[in-house]
Amino acid sequence: TLIQVTSDFKKINISELIQFINQNSEGNVFQTLEMYKVFHSTKNYQPLFLVAVNEHQEIVGSMLSCIIYDFSSFFRFLTARSVTMGTPLVSDVDEKEKVVCKILDFHSAIIKDKVIYSEIRNLRDVSDYRKIYSSCGYFFSEHLNFLIDLRKSETELWSQLSKSRRRRINKAIKNG
Repeated sequence: TLIQVTSDFKKINISELIQFINQNSEGNVFQTLEMYKVFHSTKNYQPLFLVAVNEHQEIVGSMLSCIIYDFSSFFRFLTARSVTMGTPLVSDVDEKEKVVCKILDFHSAIIKDKVIYSEIRNLRDVSDYRKIYSSCGYFFSEHLNFLIDLRKSETELWSQLSKSRRRRINKAIKNG
């Protein structure tokens, strides 16, 4: 199957794209056209919406990423990164690897001179994507999560903090 990727909305049927996103089991608010508009109107954000189509011009994949700059000045290029919230959306499980790699390759070509790194923030278990990401040149890094048992008393939780952490918290409280 021939897969082409574009970022040109003029080449895409918008109502079909909306339907594709809404019907995709992995779809989320961060992959919608509404979020694209939010990113577009946010200072120091440059969204990039990519759509993959097959030879029949049917949408088979999409991905919304955003180039984020921490500064508006000359230093913006030293902090620029591309962030994608959630996995690229794909319609056909059998073509998943091919479509995702096409989207990520196109994405990499666009951002290569604009960012210092690209990040896909997973919103669910992505075990089925790890091999695909690897074959596309990405590597997987676990999230750093802190699990705190809130059934414990405040005294127990406080005692689990290091002495230096407790001291800094007390100092912060004292300083308002």
